[in-house]
Amino acid sequence: MGLLNQRFIQISFLIIAIAISITLLPNSVMANEENEFISSVFLRDCYSTQPLPADNVLSLYPGELKKLDFIVVDNNGLETNVDYRSFWMSDNFSIVSVGQEESTAGVITGIFEGNTVINAIYKGHTAKINVHVRPIKDVELSFRESMMVALGDPYPIFKKDGAYLIPFNSHIYPYEIGILTNGARETLFAAEYAFSDEQIARLGRRGTILPISEGSTVLTLHCGGFSKDFEIRIVPNEEAIAQQISVNGQKLDINQKPSWYIDQTYLPIRGILNAMGANIQWDGRTQSITVIDKDSTYQFSIDSYMAWKNGKEISLSHPPKNLDGQTMVPLSFIQELLSANVSWDENDPVIQISTNN
Repeated sequence: MGLLNQRFIQISFLIIAIAISITLLPNSVMANEENEFISSVFLRDCYSTQPLPADNVLSLYPGELKKLDFIVVDNNGLETNVDYRSFWMSDNFSIVSVGQEESTAGVITGIFEGNTVINAIYKGHTAKINVHVRPIKDVELSFRESMMVALGDPYPIFKKDGAYLIPFNSHIYPYEIGILTNGARETLFAAEYAFSDEQIARLGRRGTILPISEGSTVLTLHCGGFSKDFEIRIVPNEEAIAQQISVNGQKLDINQKPSWYIDQTYLPIRGILNAMGANIQWDGRTQSITVIDKDSTYQFSIDSYMAWKNGKEISLSHPPKNLDGQTMVPLSFIQELLSANVSWDENDPVIQISTNN
């Protein structure tokens, strides 16, 4: 009887083992088939479509977060993001940590100064990237219309006697570039600010600068163990804007200077177009302008968000306006319609326009 029970137990275990093998076999075959279809893997920044070269070095500052995507490419060239299905590992978690959960997979965080390697593994395929964590050495401050870097146009803020002149009626966001000790330049998304005198200005809920009254205050930036003070002076709108316009290096001798209108710097378009050698036609009935410049024709109207370049419709961020009898356009108009470059030096209140020609 005991022998019979022993034989029964052996047969039972054998049946269970066979059942498990049959259950796992399809998965194993599928895994092998899937592996055969993976031709390559790579890492990329989540904000980019380009692979990060394997010999590339990512620079982080202490406290900075960066999201990496783990991409597998099949034999047909189809790319699939498998970051949350992969195993992520840092060679040194005291320098850089990396998330493993579905919501944090591929999120790396700079912890302490040093060098390490981040590895991502998916079905036997590995991608890696070198990461250097370096302290912030200095910070360059600028300003934008929006807290979103991709959406907010740079805003022309100038300095006088070392202080940034902020228009009283402005609603702008500080935007900072950190310079690390290895020379790398990083947007400081983790930066925090504080005003020394909130009777002069304070920070809005989303980081916008809210002027309260005219006067001077100090804006202090804190990020990754680094701090820096910036002197801020709240002044009347017209005192803060550019005083002159330059086209292709030549300052314009025009009566109408840049003006302030609803949180924007507006420029006299006729003087700019004349300096570019363009022919201008004004239609008072429709309040529209036609510009003929070499091989291009532009059409736009007062208060309209739509314009045309060689018959192609273009959407404008801000419309042209009639201010004090002059046709004025915002800085974005120069770039969006005329395809010219607009720049400025914070220490020289001149709007510089350069054309491709």
